[in-house]
Amino acid sequence: MAATSVLERRAGLLAAADRVVQREGSAASMNLIAAEAGITKPILYRHFGDKSGLYRALAARHTDVLLERLRAALLTRGGLAARTRATVDAYLTAIEERPQVYRFLVQRAAVEEPDVRGDVE
Repeated sequence: MAATSVLERRAGLLAAADRVVQREGSAASMNLIAAEAGITKPILYRHFGDKSGLYRALAARHTDVLLERLRAALLTRGGLAARTRATVDAYLTAIEERPQVYRFLVQRAAVEEPDVRGDVE
């Protein structure tokens, strides 16, 4: 399989995992993710190594977006108070937009997988 195909397949599996997480939150499981992707769990393991690898990939996907928002908020003009308000607002808005993702990352992934906990923190 070509490298591009592997990367595309991995991206598709992450998208399926993301849909499950956004729908199920902390109840998202490897079984539900595999079913959403139309594959078996061993295929998920082949692409991500283990549950921790999948959870870390999902955490990276969402924390990268959050970090971009926070960095932009830190550039807010008007002094420290304005930057602080913008940063807190960016963080809370991200949670409000995708509460199930927050629940999954904080209540499931970070609890089950110590490596993910560090990524989320």
